[in-house]
Amino acid sequence: LVDHRKNSPLFLVLYFISGLAALSFESIWINVLSNVLGNSAEAAGVVMFAFFLYAGLGNVAGRWFTKRTRRPLLAYGLAELSFAVCAVLTFAWRTPAFAWFSQAISRQGGEFAGMALKYILASALVGIPSFVAGVAMPLFFDAFVSGVEDRAKRGGAFYAANLLGAACGVWIGGYLLPKHFGFFNAFVIICL
Repeated sequence: LVDHRKNSPLFLVLYFISGLAALSFESIWINVLSNVLGNSAEAAGVVMFAFFLYAGLGNVAGRWFTKRTRRPLLAYGLAELSFAVCAVLTFAWRTPAFAWFSQAISRQGGEFAGMALKYILASALVGIPSFVAGVAMPLFFDAFVSGVEDRAKRGGAFYAANLLGAACGVWIGGYLLPKHFGFFNAFVIICL
């Protein structure tokens, strides 16, 4: 077994990969939903709304889980695995979701209703995996960061690794993988 406190460089890499996967996921959804919504700026807005709203709610739930688990690193690993499974399942569910959206938008009565439907669509497809990703962060920090002094030293390093991974994820998920493998295959690669 790996002593996770002594092997934090390994876990810095893993947390970098976590950030990369989360923002690759978000970038792919922006591209895919821009085909359905007809405007990439609008797609970016609704996907970012859903991603951050549900990740934030997941953080609240994750804090609750940290108080109830004796093995936060194991719980974190299960949350990351759940994120991958949920991401693939919601991406596979996109075709019926888009069909529902097309029918609903044709019957909607006005601009507000149309915008509400766009947020509902994004929340249905992006929300669940984002929530699970949000649950993971407090569990991870609970496993590695103890006390105020450790928060700045170790917590800052993990947060920086996660943000650098997220920045790479925007490029990888927004451009590189979809260009070479298509959106669905890019999604599967990211979730592996």
